[in-house]
Amino acid sequence: MRCWIACLLTAALTAGVALVWQNRDRNPLPDIRSGIVRLYDPGLPLKSEDRQQLVERLARQRLDAEWDRFVNSNDVTDLALDGDVVWATTVDGGLVRWDARSGAYVKLTQENGLYSDSHSAIAIGVDGALWVDAGTVLRLASDGQWQVVGRPWIMRSSPRERPDRRRSESGAVIVAEPRNRRMWFPRGYGVARLTFEGMNTNSVTIWEEFIPQADRGTSLGEATLTNLTTDAIAVAPDGAVWVGGSGGATRFVSRFVNDQDQQGYPLRDHVTAIAFEPDGAVWFGTMNGLIRQGSDGSQQRYTMENGLAGDRILALAVTDDGTVWAGTAQGVSRAGPERQWSTYTALDGLDSLVDNDVRAIKIGDDGSVWFGTSRGISRLEPNGRWRTYVTQDVVPSNDVRDVAVGPDGAVWFCTDAGVSRLLPDGRQVSTALPGLEDYGRYYCYDIAVGPDGAVWIATSTGVGRFSSDGQWRAYGVGGVNRIAFGPDGKVWTSGSKIGWFGPDEQWRSVGDAVNFSIEARGDATIAIGADGVAWIGTGSRLGRLRPDGQWQVLTASDGLPEGIEGGHFASAPDGTVWLAVEDRLFVLGREGRWQEQSVPYPGGWIWGFHFDQDGAIWVFSSSEALRYDGEQWREFTLPARYFGQSVGINAIATEADGTVWFGTSKGAWRYRGKGLER
Repeated sequence: MRCWIACLLTAALTAGVALVWQNRDRNPLPDIRSGIVRLYDPGLPLKSEDRQQLVERLARQRLDAEWDRFVNSNDVTDLALDGDVVWATTVDGGLVRWDARSGAYVKLTQENGLYSDSHSAIAIGVDGALWVDAGTVLRLASDGQWQVVGRPWIMRSSPRERPDRRRSESGAVIVAEPRNRRMWFPRGYGVARLTFEGMNTNSVTIWEEFIPQADRGTSLGEATLTNLTTDAIAVAPDGAVWVGGSGGATRFVSRFVNDQDQQGYPLRDHVTAIAFEPDGAVWFGTMNGLIRQGSDGSQQRYTMENGLAGDRILALAVTDDGTVWAGTAQGVSRAGPERQWSTYTALDGLDSLVDNDVRAIKIGDDGSVWFGTSRGISRLEPNGRWRTYVTQDVVPSNDVRDVAVGPDGAVWFCTDAGVSRLLPDGRQVSTALPGLEDYGRYYCYDIAVGPDGAVWIATSTGVGRFSSDGQWRAYGVGGVNRIAFGPDGKVWTSGSKIGWFGPDEQWRSVGDAVNFSIEARGDATIAIGADGVAWIGTGSRLGRLRPDGQWQVLTASDGLPEGIEGGHFASAPDGTVWLAVEDRLFVLGREGRWQEQSVPYPGGWIWGFHFDQDGAIWVFSSSEALRYDGEQWREFTLPARYFGQSVGINAIATEADGTVWFGTSKGAWRYRGKGLER
């Protein structure tokens, strides 16, 4: 109990909001947890201009002056319309405020004091404040501080922790009921309701949590709640609140009522979205299409066979005239009262959706329809004109797998959504790879700059090369995730198969014996020594391929400790070959035997290497980097304020002036200050 109270007070004080939690002795619904929350905010209620000024002020502040962080803010999870302003939450790109008329935008990330960069829902609260779901309920107060509301450790998990998607199945929204002064929030299991009993500086609110009990079916004292997960919340025209999830749908007026109990018809689908026609008919988005439920209890199901873009519904909205919009991962479908479906996709051209993965749909006061997608925001105006709202980001995705500096000083970024460049003059270039793009998408695994200045790129669809004069060529070689260069001019590739490109630019396999040995054990890394020997490593096997074609699996007789089976290799510019095995580091000596190097604990298993312009070697784990200059090791780390957030380091690159780049799972980081060492 003491730990429970301490955790609550710590979270409350840290967020700048005082919480007073009191269990009610005479709670008629014993499975509904309730308490009192006090929100101290002298600015209540906030207005639209207050919200905008707050965000602009926060955007001007920088908490890490020596660091620059580049994130993609187009992976949208939810939208909130606020007059001529559109608010967007993203997977890992923070919060974006758009001016719908001019297209100007302001971004907020953790660099600007944002509590988290990962949000799944946003709404304008009944108090006029911005409310977001970042795994816990957060509120932007009038003083610019983010307040934690409710009990944070029991709220639903963050978007990246949800199974199968970066949001909940439909991205359960935050719902405000202004006329009842109530707000509803999704939880991993069940829902939470916040009721405002006053709207003043010291606003007293009642927080209640409705939690289904899986071991007792749907019983909740006097209430019934069917969802085992919460994936949809919506308010009907009659004021009833509907909640949908893996257990079906539940309706709340004065208590929760299972739709089966009330209407006498089944709805056992996994409900991912809910919307209403003006006459009260209910639409349910499910994992298997749409269900329309009339006021008489009749049901009609619509699937891809009826013209839907996809069966898994991610977002749903109904206009005042009864037009239904359904978002899927394959595009968005529309049907008028006659229920004839038409579909819009990104493949329709520039004058359409920016991306097919439609996760949020909102209807504007002017009749415009807004779509939040994984690549930005699209708006369909009443006149049929499409507009696109896309932030101009350095990286096409926040999962930056590799970083490299080209001979012209351009910095290349390799991500799970493609390749981009940052030119020396600061211009951002989204780099197309003709011949390797699959509907505009490809997963980049590796970028390597060759001795001749050519930039080689390994993707999920093949290998390509930009020559030093900028000419591009694609090669139809699949299964490549690493590129290395030999002293004889060969360009080696590794992955599910091993091979190399010769001067004639033809790819040749090294042979079935090596490929069988590697392919049976997963993707491989490769390094080429000064003598032309190819060192190949997987998670369970290490070997070398001599220039004469002889393949040898490494064992303890080669100088490796007993029990070591797998690891990965890297070769320095001088041809020295390095090997990382878990958190241990080895270097190949002149006599051909491996020698273990004493290295400080790198914070986990060593994931990769980098060799800078001074000849120093960098090794890095998911959380730290170590640099060895030939005499001593030094530790480097990202800003301390990001500790504990799984900012996985994937790659390191350095420029001639000492600038250090980190490719991480949460964007690209650039350090240009002093005192990088921890």
